[in-house]
Amino acid sequence: AEDPVLLNGLRASTSFLLLLIPATAMGMTLPLLTRALCAIEPRFGKVLGNLYGFNTIGAMAGVIATEAVLVHVLGIRGSALFAGAIDAGVALCALGLSRRAQPLEPLERPAFELGPVAPLLGAAFVAGFGALALEVVWFRFLLLYVNGTAETFAVMLAIVLGGIAGGGWLAARWLAGDPRAHRHAPALLLLMSFFCAMGYLASPLLVAWLPNGRAYAWIDVVRMGLPLMLPVALASGCFFTLVGTALRDEIGSEAATTGALTLANTIGAGLGSLAGGFMLLPWFGIEGCFFTIGVLFALAGAGLAFSRRSPAKPTGLVAGLAAVPLVLFPHGSMVDFHYGVQKIRYGGEIDATREGLTETIVYLRTSLEDEVVHHRMLTN
Repeated sequence: AEDPVLLNGLRASTSFLLLLIPATAMGMTLPLLTRALCAIEPRFGKVLGNLYGFNTIGAMAGVIATEAVLVHVLGIRGSALFAGAIDAGVALCALGLSRRAQPLEPLERPAFELGPVAPLLGAAFVAGFGALALEVVWFRFLLLYVNGTAETFAVMLAIVLGGIAGGGWLAARWLAGDPRAHRHAPALLLLMSFFCAMGYLASPLLVAWLPNGRAYAWIDVVRMGLPLMLPVALASGCFFTLVGTALRDEIGSEAATTGALTLANTIGAGLGSLAGGFMLLPWFGIEGCFFTIGVLFALAGAGLAFSRRSPAKPTGLVAGLAAVPLVLFPHGSMVDFHYGVQKIRYGGEIDATREGLTETIVYLRTSLEDEVVHHRMLTN
């Protein structure tokens, strides 16, 4: 099809239909497993955090194993069949476990008012929206310094997933020791704002680690990506578990709580990834996106704190901390520093830059005695 609208529409609809059944089944597993494990372990927050952590660390292992081993050994088709075989094996194990487990009492339809849970669901939505939009922005930013390969993408994604898993486990341990730790959920959103803006503010220090301003090996991607992405991802995984625990106090049902939480967070994530690539980057650029998403997290954290009856005492202190990198945000450093690194690496002067839908382009001019010798366009 020569019409890009028609072609992209076919791509989107075909992908949606292919992924609809497995993705729907995947979304159902977390609420069902939470319901089953809460019959054994009554502390909902601990169950939710551990399940979320194990599920996400499995996703991280899948990303790394597929890129590092499976595709090279089995190919694309073989890797897909291998993944399907793993799902079938897990299903058989679950079937065996379910036959030995005690049957659960039928669930009653949960009855709750939307008013008390709306701020919690809204915060979960914003956290998912901001995190996935930020993931798109991180990748675009790092592509100024790293090679745009599948290996690079896998390393970046593994850092994000590992951080989210660690946050889930951290929250589970926190809630096991302090059942009221969910009062700190607003502070976690404010911390996400702090780490988002602080990561960009400190980015020139990260670039200084790179030889010649370029990451050639996967370890260089890790060195630059860890300080930029891991703190936000840790706070995100921790926030998901804490806000879910607060939601459980309002709804009552473990399965309904986890389903509503996952629904709000994942819809936000889906819209955030679309908005990050198709709207925020073309509208605000990389630098503006870091600032805008940081402000979004801060506003959501403040709004959630005001909506709660008794937010934790350190929330105000964390709010002040989150404001520091936003006030000191280095507006203009994209032009003054990051584009300048490209100029130093390749020589010449910058004629123009463009942050579009698919990449950031830098157009360089090389002159000799005031005569233009050639132009060079740096692409992804």
